[in-house]
Amino acid sequence: MNTCCAPSPWLGRWEGNWEIGEYSGRFALVVSTVSDASVIGEAWWYGTAALMPNEPLINARFDADALVAEQPCGLRLRMVLSDDATLTGIWRFNRYKGSMNAVRCTT
Repeated sequence: MNTCCAPSPWLGRWEGNWEIGEYSGRFALVVSTVSDASVIGEAWWYGTAALMPNEPLINARFDADALVAEQPCGLRLRMVLSDDATLTGIWRFNRYKGSMNAVRCTT
């Protein structure tokens, strides 16, 4: 596993959508602290029956250029910073796998 120090552009609130097939909902990610290769934050999932509305990120870290994290409910996510204002990635929960994207919130 190749880990690196986190770039500061990850800090802040990001909002967007998650998708799986024809289903979708809103998604929000807050990255509050980045130190060395670890990350502190939480994620909100809207429009899904299986997940808690928000949970902290656990085992969050940077692997190469991607943020890799889990949540206590068992969800795993991997996001890449496409530019300073856009995140794209995938999420997995049990046997389900989908995509997600988010943009940086300025207010």
